[in-house]
Amino acid sequence: VLVLVDFDDDDIAEPLHTYGGRQIYGGGFQCTNAFSVISSNGVMGTSTAGHCDGMTTYNAVPPEADYALGAENQHEGGWGDLQWHTTNHIEPAEYYSRPSTRWPVRSIANSVSKGEWVCSYSRMKGARRCDKVFRTSVSVNYSCCPRMNRLVAMEGNFNIPGDSGGPWSFYDKAYGIVSGYKTICDWWIFGCSRRDLWSR
Repeated sequence: VLVLVDFDDDDIAEPLHTYGGRQIYGGGFQCTNAFSVISSNGVMGTSTAGHCDGMTTYNAVPPEADYALGAENQHEGGWGDLQWHTTNHIEPAEYYSRPSTRWPVRSIANSVSKGEWVCSYSRMKGARRCDKVFRTSVSVNYSCCPRMNRLVAMEGNFNIPGDSGGPWSFYDKAYGIVSGYKTICDWWIFGCSRRDLWSR
């Protein structure tokens, strides 16, 4: 069981901390991390997408050197697309919403509704965009992975490869983790469009 972590609002020194919305990489591939988490037995870490296999290193905030990630648990299936890692650094409840802007996490979305506005930070584009929820539960079969269920689909597509694992949020409320995209049709209103998917 993983729970998103919320800390107090005291200032935190810049170095030696694992913030969300940063690059993680390994084996010639890259993804993005999302939010701080804590396991049921009190171990803290950082979350990302389950299909981001082989991530070994966190791209630290300069001037600190990059440092190792320790893989803990991974799920690709009935409950979405997520995993988490530990580090030997502090994991504060803060994430990058833009390249030079961090937001604290003060609450967690326990549910999501069709038409609700939620925002994504695309680390690869260096930009943030908000969109409306299209469906609250869809399934997907990526070529890399097992079938994944209970993913949230948005009306449009903003994220690109490399953004997987990054944060979906609304200011200081954490919603979920970037998974990927899928073409989904709604003939009555939107037609067939590529839509962002995320785990919650």
